[in-house]
Amino acid sequence: MNKILIDLDAVDLASLEIGGIDMQDYPDFCDAYFSKGNRLDGTPLDDEELIALTEDFPLTLHEMTLNTIY
Repeated sequence: MNKILIDLDAVDLASLEIGGIDMQDYPDFCDAYFSKGNRLDGTPLDDEELIALTEDFPLTLHEMTLNTIY
């Protein structure tokens, strides 16, 4: 399987939704993941791209998770 590369600059960060937030896992939220999102041109990210985004940008995910709950 080939590694999918995601250009974070091409992703509409405001469109990203996060799933798997478990308050029992505070402050790590290691089960959180990007569940939905779009590129800047409006096309949706597919499941493989969302997985790659979750794996490649864990600090972005963690920061957005904290912003979601606070």
